[in-house]
Amino acid sequence: MRWVAGPFKADSRGDLTLFTAMEASTLDLGPSSGMLVGALFSRETRPRRLSTIDEPAGRRIAESGGASLATDFWGGYVAFTMEKGSRAVRILRDPSGTVPCYYLKVGSALIASSSVALLFAVAGVAPEIQWPHARRYLATASLRTSETALAGVKEVLPGFGLSIRNGSEAVITFWSPWDFVDPELHLSDQERQTRLYELVQGCIAAWASCFDRILVGVSGGLDSSIVAACLAQWSGRTQLMTMATHSASGDERAYARILVKRRAKLTP
Repeated sequence: MRWVAGPFKADSRGDLTLFTAMEASTLDLGPSSGMLVGALFSRETRPRRLSTIDEPAGRRIAESGGASLATDFWGGYVAFTMEKGSRAVRILRDPSGTVPCYYLKVGSALIASSSVALLFAVAGVAPEIQWPHARRYLATASLRTSETALAGVKEVLPGFGLSIRNGSEAVITFWSPWDFVDPELHLSDQERQTRLYELVQGCIAAWASCFDRILVGVSGGLDSSIVAACLAQWSGRTQLMTMATHSASGDERAYARILVKRRAKLTP
């Protein structure tokens, strides 16, 4: 018997047993669907975080093996679902990659976790560096694969999943941008601007609703400026932070100050 420190809560569905930290955010997807770790939001103009799944949505999740999570909802999560009519289990990671997911095969069992250290603690084996992959990663860090620099440990990449059946596993595509491309959709420039504004504002507001305080790393560049501007309308406490080096190329404080002054005019 091996003991892993820390208070955990457990949930079992068929061949799936899910252990999570007591403070971890989990969502029941339905008695025949599975469980989700992380945050799930509705797909609306003003998205809201979901604390429950209604019966029709749970039925669609069960019938699709979890695929409807990518079309009916969005968020930052790893979902554990059952394939209808079989004992197969699916591990699905949303395309944002917000929640890490690594797995390790031990005999006929597969252990998945957001913590690599916890994988080895549960498996009772010592980590071993996979030097060829470590060298490959250093040379091509932007070329990401499911392989890691630790022997036996693989990652479920964002937007992908793992189908586990009869002691074997297969990588599956969970999300694809092409599923959301509509070549027949024709919008005016004003309609595009409105849709983009509503989408970005809604997503940022939805994530903000999960927290009481938010610290935003800003540079004065486009991405952080959009986030900071959207949060100007948020009722919680927001702080902005930037970091600078002695090198001119690493000092963006002048742009960050412009952002702060402009944002002050947007704050209610």
